[in-house]
Amino acid sequence: MGLIKRLRKLFFLACIIAAVIIMYGQYNIYQYERQIGEQLNARLEQQQIIYEQLQHELANFLSDEYVERMARDELGLVRPHEFLFMRIN
Repeated sequence: MGLIKRLRKLFFLACIIAAVIIMYGQYNIYQYERQIGEQLNARLEQQQIIYEQLQHELANFLSDEYVERMARDELGLVRPHEFLFMRIN
């Protein structure tokens, strides 16, 4: 009887140790996945900010004011019945 009780206690102790090891491993996996999730969320927020900035720039580039300014400044175009005066040094 003493041997069976010892074996049961030893088996019970081994089960507890195995459960602790498994739980520790699962906790490490959980922590790692949580860390990766936080990094992905931070990266997503950065990408959303960049996207919003690009949307704003695109809206600016498509505006009539921007197109007219670029036509005047870069191409030297003028509206009908306007005169362009150039300074020659």
